Amino acid sequence: MRLRPSRLSSARVPGAPVAGVALVALFAAALLGALSPARGLRLQISQNGVGGRLPDGDAIFVSVLADGSVLVDGEPVALASLEARVDRDPSGKPIVVGTTADSPYGAVVGVLDALAAVPPGEDGVSRVLLPTHAEIADQAKLLGRDLFVPPADVR
Repeated sequence: MRLRPSRLSSARVPGAPVAGVALVALFAAALLGALSPARGLRLQISQNGVGGRLPDGDAIFVSVLADGSVLVDGEPVALASLEARVDRDPSGKPIVVGTTADSPYGAVVGVLDALAAVPPGEDGVSRVLLPTHAEIADQAKLLGRDLFVPPADVR
């Protein structure tokens, strides 16, 4: 008995429905991304040294020194108590974070993480400012002193 070779039917997936499903999935991902709440710390970072003028004295100045220690308005503060120290000021002053060229990256990120829970100002804009080194130098020239340099006895 001789069997005929059967035809192998090739299964084809139509292209139009697959493209339609892919398009709907892409649209859904874009929509969900646009509607999801923003997370993380919203900073005001200068672009190319151009930004708003730094506050003169009506602000909270957080300094990250080269050894990784943190100062708030010239006083040493442990990283764990930084958020509590900043929250003691209910006036909503801006928080200006200054670093040196030798500040460890991990210490700067730790400070920014600690400030992530700080609520925004009344206008909804972040209170945390991260100026460039050029802006800090310009501000020091205008004021005649660097607001981020601690007094000699603190170091």
